Amino acid sequence: MAFAKPLVVVWEDGFGEMLTPESAPLFLQPGWFGLGPGSLGAGAAALQAALAQLVASPALRADLGQFSRRRGAKRPSPVEIKRARRIRRWMGTVVSEDGNARGKIAAVLSTTAGAR
Repeated sequence: MAFAKPLVVVWEDGFGEMLTPESAPLFLQPGWFGLGPGSLGAGAAALQAALAQLVASPALRADLGQFSRRRGAKRPSPVEIKRARRIRRWMGTVVSEDGNARGKIAAVLSTTAGAR
């Protein structure tokens, strides 16, 4: 993202999804992962479809690269992340982090997908 290149997120159970203005909300709440089929399907075929679109269109590569760069630049700094965690701990609202919990990932993605 820092080098203004398009991003294809590949994750568990064949998840594959390009970062686009339309797909960005899918990643902004839960993070840069996915579970199961994305908009292009699942597995190698989904990754191939995403890459074929990017290879076929230099304009799409440039546009999504710039979008990726802008999206990456909006990330909070490590200091801001630590400050937010301290505040959540102080307020008693800290959540235990388990990014590998399949059930939690599936629940977040299903609610996010329903909002699209």
